[in-house]
Amino acid sequence: MPGDEAGGHADLWIVREDAEGVGVHAEVGRYLVSDDGIVIDVPGIVLFSYRHGTASLGVQVHPGAEPELVETMLVSTALPAVLWMRGRVVLHAAVAVLPGMREAIAFAGPSGCGKSSLLQQLVRQGARIVAEDACVLSPGELMACGLPGLILMRAASSDELDRRIEVPVALEQQLGSARLGALVVLTDRGEPVRRLRGAAALEALLKNLHRPSVPRLLGQMPGLLPQFALLLRQLPVYSVHRSIGVEELKGLSRIVD
Repeated sequence: MPGDEAGGHADLWIVREDAEGVGVHAEVGRYLVSDDGIVIDVPGIVLFSYRHGTASLGVQVHPGAEPELVETMLVSTALPAVLWMRGRVVLHAAVAVLPGMREAIAFAGPSGCGKSSLLQQLVRQGARIVAEDACVLSPGELMACGLPGLILMRAASSDELDRRIEVPVALEQQLGSARLGALVVLTDRGEPVRRLRGAAALEALLKNLHRPSVPRLLGQMPGLLPQFALLLRQLPVYSVHRSIGVEELKGLSRIVD
């Protein structure tokens, strides 16, 4: 994981090891939180552990676990938790800079709403990708970063595991970071495009945090609310019907850029 400084060294090492000795005091689903750090247990697949102030994420792979599932859980679950613990804001959003735009648009919405499919369409139109599923914001800033190298399409599966199909993004269409110009929440109801303001915008932001159980367990939410309010003074939020086409998005981009 890159450091905070441009061109800096990695500040998180992923280490295969036993994850023991973290005293648990809270639990929500997969997350076990203590004063020391966090343990994330995906039964039968993998167990991650991270301690406050350390530079390594421990990974204990269960015997027989599929490597692809371990990788998926690392990217979709463990790394967002570490980022929350390090004071970042993590949105459940894909981020792209459309052709001709200076600023990026974050596309948020629940799993299955069409973010990855939309991202594929945008790539075919020449968009550059900043983040595929998790958008990371630094405190008080609109600069977004993420993992732009792959689009992870949800695979049809009969089990409950989060299986994905990897679609690579060409290097020239990847961006390390970009300033956000708007947050677009994909929905299956309402008007094609609607600007959200005030409480509605804050509600949309809160609904689209990535792994929100983590900041709740860490007791971060009261301190985050003023930060979110400041963020929304600078960041317009739109509710957009999920059927919107690429050409309509280009029209929206001219409004927000």
